[in-house]
Amino acid sequence: ADELARRAAAVGTGGISSDDPDAIEKLRDELAHIEDAQHKMKAANKIIRKGNIAELAELGLTDDQIAKITTPDYMGRKGFPSYALSNNNANARRIAQRIKELEALQNRADLEIAGKGYTYREDTTENRVMFVFEVKPDSETRAILKRHAFKWSPSRNAWVRQLTNAGIYAGSQVRAALENADA
Repeated sequence: ADELARRAAAVGTGGISSDDPDAIEKLRDELAHIEDAQHKMKAANKIIRKGNIAELAELGLTDDQIAKITTPDYMGRKGFPSYALSNNNANARRIAQRIKELEALQNRADLEIAGKGYTYREDTTENRVMFVFEVKPDSETRAILKRHAFKWSPSRNAWVRQLTNAGIYAGSQVRAALENADA
């Protein structure tokens, strides 16, 4: 019962999927939260260096947080450690980059290319790169698709992969391999 309660509590705490239609908005909210935390950590360290511990409560820090950051570590250092600021800043840059990539993919137009016995499609509404074959591809072709992380989707009757820069590149590699295999 405890295990089920723990699992139920974890629902919704995972990452933000690129398939989510509100992904960009959720990422912007997360970025704002991270940047706010960064400013609070910097301000707290500044206050601690000045010695005005009473001002920490004005930043919105709890008593437990104040006690933790004002207690010296094994080296006698107080405040938020530099690695916490570095990690937080790296997360902010990563999320900002992801927002940029998702916006670029959102502005991308659908693409459809007919090849020898297949149709290559980049579908922005489904967020998928896909290969649709007229007949079941031979084992060599299936091996090429699997090698480039394409999965068979019976509901779409196509070999699919998520529409990302890596997925688009993999699609171009598969198209080149299929064209060379027929030559």
